[in-house]
Amino acid sequence: MAACPGCGGNLAPSYVERQPGGQPDWNDETFLAGYTDLMKALGARYDGDPRLGYVDVGGYGSWGEYHTYALDGDKISRENSKRLVKAVLDAFPRTFVLMMTPDAELLRDAMELSPRLGIRVDCVGDGGFRGSRIDDVPAALERWKTAPWVGEWCGGSDADNQYELGLQQVRRYHIGALSSANFPERAAAMSPSQRTAFEKANKESGYRFVLSSMTLGPAVAGAPLTVSSSWSNVGVAPAYLPWNTTIELRDPRSDVVVFAGRSAVDLATMLPTGDKPVQVKDTFTLPATVPAGSYDVHVRVTSPRNYPGPLQLAITGREHDGSYRLGALTVTGSGTQVLAPAPVAVAGAAS
Repeated sequence: MAACPGCGGNLAPSYVERQPGGQPDWNDETFLAGYTDLMKALGARYDGDPRLGYVDVGGYGSWGEYHTYALDGDKISRENSKRLVKAVLDAFPRTFVLMMTPDAELLRDAMELSPRLGIRVDCVGDGGFRGSRIDDVPAALERWKTAPWVGEWCGGSDADNQYELGLQQVRRYHIGALSSANFPERAAAMSPSQRTAFEKANKESGYRFVLSSMTLGPAVAGAPLTVSSSWSNVGVAPAYLPWNTTIELRDPRSDVVVFAGRSAVDLATMLPTGDKPVQVKDTFTLPATVPAGSYDVHVRVTSPRNYPGPLQLAITGREHDGSYRLGALTVTGSGTQVLAPAPVAVAGAAS
């Protein structure tokens, strides 16, 4: 933020031109070039760092929130706003970038720059998000399909239905993440119904993947192994980032993995599935060296960037290493004749 009403005023360096009211001159070259250089420096250090979820465009307006409430003077021009947004996108080509929503015209311009430009909106649980113009920008309402929508509870509202309204907004707008940092002291004062709605809103935001069934077989060493699985996303948004889903056969005595195959399921782009799970069919070849015997079937979902740890699915049976044991499968030797073997079905129970 370059201007923080009530928390420091004008925070821009002294060499940045000021307007008569004291706020930065948003359209002056010193501000625009300085912000661009700052983003370049930050991007050179942090772009692609897996610990960084997304970067807010910020910069312009009160608290960097792309409005000028509590500020006087001229607003930023459309072309210069696009310049600020593009500066962040260019500096962070491997990171999701978020755009605030109080100005419909500037938001509409920003949406045209990149499909990885997501949404940031304040005041979840308040009607209209306290000044958001997102409903006036159709492209922004659809953006949740390719980039995250991140929001925060404002707090300070005595309305009995604040959290119920927030839950409805999570579902309607497909909000991917919620922050509660603005009012941690309010949780203890919630009524039972408010707490229920608050917890539901936080639980339903983002993605929740359910592996409802998996069928394997026949399993013959040195021969193809067919795996059919059924996946649901019972959250409101996709995962956006890639995840590798691996099906493992483990020796039940030593827990050693004797075979691992990567499934074709794409969790990064899986939209909410409703009552129509995604059916996935994978075909692997079991190595001829796998000894005949019974093996535990595990599924593990990990990030190709090795951060964070294994993904927690919305099913029971999570193991110490983040995998899920689904059942057992018998592998027969490569020289064994198998006649119409019955496949082994394993399933996780939704939590």
